[in-house]
Amino acid sequence: MLSKRLQATWIILMIAALIAPGVAVSAQASAPQQTTIAYHELTGMARYMGAPADGRPILEATAAQQSQSNEEIARSFLAGYGDKFGISDAYDDLRVLRETTSEAGYGTVRFQQTYRGIPVIAGEMIVHMDSSRNVLSANGEILPNIELNVTPAVDEATAAQTALELTSKESGLAVEALQASAPKLWIYNPALLAGYKGATLLTWRVEVTPREGLAPVRQFVLVEAQRGGVALSFNQVDSAKNRLTYDANGNNILPGTLVCNESTANCNGGTGDAYKAHLYAGHTYDFYMTNHSRDSINGAGMSLISTVDFDDVPGAPAYENAFWNGSQMVYGAGFASADDVVAHELTHGVTERESNLFYFWQSGAINESFSDVWGEFVDLTNGAGTDGAAKRWQMGEDLPASIGVIRNMADPTIYGDPDKMTSPNYYTGSGDNGGVHFNSGVNNKAAYLMVDGATFNGKTVTGLGITKTIKIYYYAQTNLLTSGSDYADLYYALQTACTALTGTDSITSTNCQEVKDALDAVEMNLQPVAGYNPDVAACGTGLYAASRFYDNFEAGSSKWTSASATGTNHWTFDWPYTADLGIFAHSGTHFMYADDWPDDPTDTTLRMKTSVTVPANGKLIFHHAYALETGYDGGVIELSTNNGSSWVDAGPYIDGNTYDSALSSGFGNPLGGRSAFTGISHGYISTRLNLASLAGQNVMLRFRLGLDSSGYSLGWFVDDVQLYECVRFSDVGTNHWAYTWIETLAANNVTGGCGTGLYCPSKGVTRAEMAVFLLRAKYGSAYAPPAVGAGTGFNDVATSYWAAAWIKQLAAEGITGGCGNDNYCPEKTVTRAEMAVFLLRAKNGSAYTPPAVGAGTGFSDVPTDYWAAAWIKELAAQGITGGCTATAYCPSTPVKRDQMAVFLVLTFSLP
Repeated sequence: MLSKRLQATWIILMIAALIAPGVAVSAQASAPQQTTIAYHELTGMARYMGAPADGRPILEATAAQQSQSNEEIARSFLAGYGDKFGISDAYDDLRVLRETTSEAGYGTVRFQQTYRGIPVIAGEMIVHMDSSRNVLSANGEILPNIELNVTPAVDEATAAQTALELTSKESGLAVEALQASAPKLWIYNPALLAGYKGATLLTWRVEVTPREGLAPVRQFVLVEAQRGGVALSFNQVDSAKNRLTYDANGNNILPGTLVCNESTANCNGGTGDAYKAHLYAGHTYDFYMTNHSRDSINGAGMSLISTVDFDDVPGAPAYENAFWNGSQMVYGAGFASADDVVAHELTHGVTERESNLFYFWQSGAINESFSDVWGEFVDLTNGAGTDGAAKRWQMGEDLPASIGVIRNMADPTIYGDPDKMTSPNYYTGSGDNGGVHFNSGVNNKAAYLMVDGATFNGKTVTGLGITKTIKIYYYAQTNLLTSGSDYADLYYALQTACTALTGTDSITSTNCQEVKDALDAVEMNLQPVAGYNPDVAACGTGLYAASRFYDNFEAGSSKWTSASATGTNHWTFDWPYTADLGIFAHSGTHFMYADDWPDDPTDTTLRMKTSVTVPANGKLIFHHAYALETGYDGGVIELSTNNGSSWVDAGPYIDGNTYDSALSSGFGNPLGGRSAFTGISHGYISTRLNLASLAGQNVMLRFRLGLDSSGYSLGWFVDDVQLYECVRFSDVGTNHWAYTWIETLAANNVTGGCGTGLYCPSKGVTRAEMAVFLLRAKYGSAYAPPAVGAGTGFNDVATSYWAAAWIKQLAAEGITGGCGNDNYCPEKTVTRAEMAVFLLRAKNGSAYTPPAVGAGTGFSDVPTDYWAAAWIKELAAQGITGGCTATAYCPSTPVKRDQMAVFLVLTFSLP
């Protein structure tokens, strides 16, 4: 539980949407009074509604309501405002989980969301009210618009066996050594727990534990009730006044031999570890009773059971950890010597019985941090251990020297943990149940700031001391957090807790401002990166991708072919099942998909049908999302330069978002031992290859998925595959006929294109645009025309028109007199004949007249009596144009922007 770098394998449905925090915004007109509403970016629903700054009620109770129960008030409020949270029916879709009432009479009602009677994982709501039944806040996360077949296709026995086999594989324990709880139907969508928007699934919820308590395993498994795959799996072991302290004597039998209880307070006959475990369990009990009037872990006198000198593998290196297994504390040799460790682990039991925060992702980081907070507060107030100034805020300073300090709450970065949400130390990977130990540093830093005060990240916080701070945290822990709460939820919960406690325990509104300052200092309502999606840019700043090959699969899969060398072909166009997942494309509505099921050894490929020539400095980028059994199933990408006769791994060419890890060589995966994409991708990400070394060669790409003989998750999604080069304009590659001319024009800042990264080479040039192009080409990119003044001189060009000043100046210089009848026709496309006049007048001045046309113009479609014949002939004579064909000029044809580039560069000799 307390090791610095635990690695936990977990499998979860991936999503496409980015994770983002709830952002406080002004209340909509229909919201009660003036309140703050924070929204959940993935569901689009409110996640918090309240007035955290001053604690005002957001809805005052009527005289009749003041005599109603808390549940009646809460349901009535949600009946009126629940639609903002995604609640369709506050009476049928919510089941009461728990009601609490504080000493001051403040009440909370906690609801569980259900759909057709089936509970939703992390779908919970809390309504918080004062003693007069005024609603102070409502918070929680609801999965809206559920439409799901709730009749399972997979039976309970199959689900239990799947959970057992998965846990066996992940833990290394034999299936026979494990036991599964009775499966229960739950509805799951990762948006509420893991920060990913994915499929809403009917699942069997199973908990797998050792039959004899032989190992720190308490696996939470969700088995899909329709397909039988694993939707989610993670270990809940939180790696404990009636004290019962046991000694395992270096074995893995729990609880071991009883060595002391309440009648042997000094643990006579026990080891030093047993004595300290017994002593510090008592200190933790006393802290909770003194500060929170809480009688043990469950608030009802639960026995505090501890086992010391535990070794998960007797005879192997000593077990250097401690954990709460759901019913007792377990310590490896020496781990009970630290009072903060003992209090830390016992607090996991309190959290499980109060907010019940999942030990996963940000909810797990808060869970872990709460244990650090109470662990350190016990440490700093019990008069035991080493607590001098140099050790204050260290976690585990009294552990054996071989382990040493684990974390520092005053400065989490000392041990590589983040001290704010945007810290580069914030862990976004899949290990450690999504970084529960690493990312606990965010709240650890906030708790330190609240207690001691400091200036950090532009905020100066005046400390509140331990007593006030722990009251605020306990109120949030027991009243305001749901099982899936994340840091954005904690941000509002702590502020709401402070305002609710104002006037008690000497807590003031000024203190609440300090709480907010501390939370803002650690940026608790932000997210570390946008959605945890590690996208890579196709090109550098100022450059854009010009495609040589692009397929977004909106026209089907005709450019690809799939096959299987081992097992069956797992590749399909789009999702092959029912509408459970819906559209899961990176863009548009179509994609390619490789199933991670069935769980048989498989080697299946998807490859391009034809090769593509790689341009100079060529790159390849594709977007993909995957949820594959971590470390066992995975995908690779391969390249062929001989039309598919042979293939090489493309890994060495990847320069953005490469493989996750090597695949296990066991369990029969044909790709075993190779590095691959495996685990979870956090939704769609982009992977980029640098193919510059293959410039000029014809290449073919293929995606290759390897599966082993057991266990499966969702699969691999591929979309938007592009072979390209990075250029100034994405629609003008180096193979465009006018590439160098357009580049010259842009390099001279005559034009920045027609939009972000676009030049629109085939678009006609309007007369308004021509005014700008001519003047900039003539005078340089820094030129700006005089202010337009009172009028432009043209009836159809208002002074507010975007090019008014340019058009007026063009006329002032005698380059144009307009299109007739005092009009300029700014949106009319310039013809090639008009271009001849514009260019020569701009170059030579308004008094310029071309030589007489003579006997012929040189172009078959320009007779000598054509109105612009002399101008066209002279333009050709100066080498500015050779016409539109070998013999024609096409005088009435509109000038395109790529042609314009050539005209301007040649006319003004642009370098």
